[in-house]
Amino acid sequence: MKLYFRSFVIFLVALSLSFLFSSCSDEESGTVVGSYTSDGRLFSPNTVQVEVMLPYLKDLKVKVVRLNYGFEPMDTLEAKSSREYPEEHSSYFQTDNVDFSSPYVRIVVTGEIESQKQEVTFENLLDISRTNYLVVDFFAAVASLRVEKLMKSGVSWADAFERTKSRMAQQVKPLSLDMDWGFILCEGFVSDSAYYRNFLELRDELAKDSLDFSTLQVRAADAMLERYVGFKWTGELPYTLWSDVSFDFMKNVYNFKTCNYESKGTYDTVKVSKSKFAGTVLMCDAFELNYSYEIKYGYRNILERENELAVCLYSGVVQDTLLVGDSVYYCRKGEWELEKDKKVADGVRYNRILNETYGGCGDSVRHGILRFYNDTLFRCLGKYGTDGYRRIWSFDSSDVAYYETPEGMKSDSYKDARAALENGTCNKSREGEKIKLTEDEFFICKSMALLLGGEWSNGWSPINRIDYYAGTCNEDNIGRSVDVPTDSTTLSLVCDYQPPLDVAYNKLNNYGWVPLEWYLKEHE
Repeated sequence: MKLYFRSFVIFLVALSLSFLFSSCSDEESGTVVGSYTSDGRLFSPNTVQVEVMLPYLKDLKVKVVRLNYGFEPMDTLEAKSSREYPEEHSSYFQTDNVDFSSPYVRIVVTGEIESQKQEVTFENLLDISRTNYLVVDFFAAVASLRVEKLMKSGVSWADAFERTKSRMAQQVKPLSLDMDWGFILCEGFVSDSAYYRNFLELRDELAKDSLDFSTLQVRAADAMLERYVGFKWTGELPYTLWSDVSFDFMKNVYNFKTCNYESKGTYDTVKVSKSKFAGTVLMCDAFELNYSYEIKYGYRNILERENELAVCLYSGVVQDTLLVGDSVYYCRKGEWELEKDKKVADGVRYNRILNETYGGCGDSVRHGILRFYNDTLFRCLGKYGTDGYRRIWSFDSSDVAYYETPEGMKSDSYKDARAALENGTCNKSREGEKIKLTEDEFFICKSMALLLGGEWSNGWSPINRIDYYAGTCNEDNIGRSVDVPTDSTTLSLVCDYQPPLDVAYNKLNNYGWVPLEWYLKEHE
């Protein structure tokens, strides 16, 4: 009796399940009403909807292959475009509401790469009992073989998709699973054909049980480094390549140190043996994103002109000015720029020479001072300029030095310039120093000399022959005699107290130099 009852119960359960999980039919017409999975999810009849997010493809076609429970194809349905006004980066397709013999379908997307006229195909397996809507983007396309492999081993579609996504995310760090990482990793910046070729390789690699993306990553980083000159992109881009993502990717692949404000200007070497740039030295520098004013940091190639001249780091203003022969280069935003205006270039060059020869205009040399360079006379303007220097040597109010000759050739400032031409600038450390410029021109360094323009400053002050050879007569050297050479003879003088004006030379405060003969006669 117990055995009979147990068999009866089993029969009832089996009968119930057959009604619950098999196709349900309308009693009168026999039309299929619904088909369910073993855990009660409806999958038929159904409409399959597909959103394609592959913006570089045109002439898209979408087909849906109905599969049996062994994932074998049964027949094919056409999915038609379902929106009259599709979005910019998405196209939408859907099938009619039809019956399915299993919850499994294969989505087949075909299209033509716009720039190559090459037809490409992307396939995805879908369990329509869980969702009848599939977004075919780059990740879904790359993950398709791995997802299918897991599903055939008994893993649900949702779990297979999430496992593959997690697996992929670990491999492509620090990139995110969006359009950028696929574009970078598959070298979409090289060409569309390279993009599709590398996509197939990436898809096959992801399907393997043992995963290694390193070869693809190094190859992509090399291709990127090859196309960056400094921080400027030299290739063609079908859409924007976000520079900060690119440089983060290269840093990660090449195992570089952190590049930031503190490490700007430091170097690192490509140590990855798989890279064709192994041993290449790159430099950490700043750059400005092409879509904002935000400053980022990354490693870049050292430019050919930097090897010839010097390193030029990124800065928002002129960071340095370099003179090479008669040429002038400005370091602007990480690049050396040649000054093409000869007048400006000459001004910058002369400004540098005058600063190095006499001291910085506006620093050790005060405003108004004149200085020679060869036969050209310049005035220190003592103002800020636009050519990268703090102060400017010039004649007028312009920001470059023009080689014009100022008025006032006999002024004290002009004489100071002539003295400084061969003897350097008079400053406090040279106070009291005397120089002989010609047989008839003598100067003394006075750190507080009144120069042309009414400004007190360091300067060479003209003195006479007796000042140069004899110095000052005062109470400390009364009676001291000196010989002062002249053009034709030697003048013998003695320092005396209160000599008469018609006899004394350089009398100052009751003291003056007098002829030796007169002195001896007066003091007999």
